[in-house]
This record gives sequence, C-alpha cells and structure tokens, in this order.
Amino acid sequence: MRKVLIMILFCGLIAQVSYSQKYIKYVFLDNKVKITIPVQLEKKDVKDFQDREVLKLLKVWQTKKAETTLWAFLVDTKPANASCDLIKSYLDQISVFTENKSVRSSKTQLINNRQEVCVMEISESGENTSGQFMSIFGGKINDNQTIIFVFQCPEQKKKHYQPVVNGIIKSLTLN
Repeated sequence: MRKVLIMILFCGLIAQVSYSQKYIKYVFLDNKVKITIPVQLEKKDVKDFQDREVLKLLKVWQTKKAETTLWAFLVDTKPANASCDLIKSYLDQISVFTENKSVRSSKTQLINNRQEVCVMEISESGENTSGQFMSIFGGKINDNQTIIFVFQCPEQKKKHYQPVVNGIIKSLTLN
C-alpha cells in the first residue's frame, strides 16, 4: 500500500513537471511595456503581417502551425483612454476575420501596480472560419499612446488557451 502511494505521488510529480509551462519575458517601447509569453508562442517577424490603418503592429507571436496568434498594436490616442470603448472603436481594424463578430464580455480589471487594463472576449464565425475566439486586452502607456494585444485561437481550443491568456494579462506591466 505504501509503495502504491509513493508511486502515485511520484507519477503526479512527473506529470506536473512535464506539463509546466515555460515563459519568456519581453520588454519593448523603451521599457514601457513588459509582458511574459509562453514559449509555445514564437516571436515572428512583423514584416510578414500587415499594419492596420491606425494601428501600428509592434510584435507578433504564433504557434508553429499558426493556429494561435498574439499581436501587439500601438495606437496614438489623444487623449489616451484605456477604456473598452476605445478598443471597441478599433474592432474592425483589429479583427483578422470581419464576419459575424459578437462581444462576449467586456470588463476593466486592475493588473500590476493597480493599472487599468480593458479585457474583451470576442467570438467570430463566418464562411471563412470555423469559429475563432479572440481575447483583446490593452491599456494606456502614456498620455498619447495605448497598447492593444489581440490573442486569437480556434473556438474549440478556447478552454485550453484561457489560462494562458489570463497569465499573459496578469504579467503585463505598463509604465
């Protein structure tokens, strides 16, 4: 009985170690933005992606099969506003797929150093998609700039990636 318990504990420990997530910390915009990204999302060259009209694409991370992507956009705003209304005003430009968007939730939450960050969840479906889930979050960097992150994955993978997204949001630091 004792050997069985030891084996169960040992197997549980191995499982925890093998499934633990590794992260890389990224710092950009002159130390104004710090974020931690899981290693499964690899940094890509932004030249391979398009800027939107008003949004300047800063960084892109993607899984190997490109099913999941995280974008970082910079928005010049006067006055800067981290509210969800600002992000909603850019939804058409943020979205890769523009058909049938529905905002599931929209909230403002406090992160590191009591900074306000808007977090929105969006579902998209249409002829070209089998259903996409997007988590959009962002906040004010200074009086004239706001950063917006867009995390996108297939709808059926949402439960798998939700803890990853929550971890990324909690790691975000804006100075």
